[in-house]
Amino acid sequence: MRPLIPRSLPAGIQAKLDRAYEHMDALQSASDAFLETEPYTLSRQLDADGREHVYVFSKYTEPPLRISTIVGDAVHNLRTTLDHMVLALAQAGAKADRLTMSAQAETGLQFPITGSSELFNEQIRRNRLRFIKAEAKALIESVQPYNTRPSRWQTTVLAVLKFLDDRDKHRNVPVIGSAVSFLVGELPPGVARPAAHFMGGWGPNAEVVRYVFDAPHPEVDINLGSSFRVIIEGVFPLGTADDQLRNYAQWLRREVLEPLSDYL
Repeated sequence: MRPLIPRSLPAGIQAKLDRAYEHMDALQSASDAFLETEPYTLSRQLDADGREHVYVFSKYTEPPLRISTIVGDAVHNLRTTLDHMVLALAQAGAKADRLTMSAQAETGLQFPITGSSELFNEQIRRNRLRFIKAEAKALIESVQPYNTRPSRWQTTVLAVLKFLDDRDKHRNVPVIGSAVSFLVGELPPGVARPAAHFMGGWGPNAEVVRYVFDAPHPEVDINLGSSFRVIIEGVFPLGTADDQLRNYAQWLRREVLEPLSDYL
């Protein structure tokens, strides 16, 4: 059973992790400041003679690019903790075997993140894990996306981090405002609660949610309560963007970085 108290990490890796958390704090502040401007307003439209109540964005504001850049910085620091760990393991392995690591060999090292054993083995053939002991290599393979969630490997922490980090090299990481709740208030006596169909539309005049009553009720005010948060698009579970990254950081430390540090 793993200890509850976090184990220490090499200074360079811990520094990268600390820097990621600094970006997460900045991300939280930037997201809160954006939402304080009340960037979204929902308005109601009636369809089917009032049987369907449709809520659309009458006001919609894209999150500022600064939020995307902060996300990219945090993701990059999380991703590089893995490459720093691989270098530390390789240095330990080379020292134990009394081998000299050339500069070229060092630059070829990388923590592989792949969707299949074939691709992982290809990374091994490319010397991504050169000098690293077999036990540590086995642990690195065990946390690969195709092992931790074979049927949906693209949704794993490692796969998402790789996707976001690669994307950030060429374009901004996608962040959106997410409606976290659509709570229907108290309804008049005899009016059944409507069925909710969440459309997921994001943008000016986009349809967000559609409530369908069993009979026309144009006079009923749903008194819809909604709240919003900034999330990283495509990242699950849903949460504020900074919380999403904090969860990823905790998983990385617990499941990858700390176990691998045992081989240093």
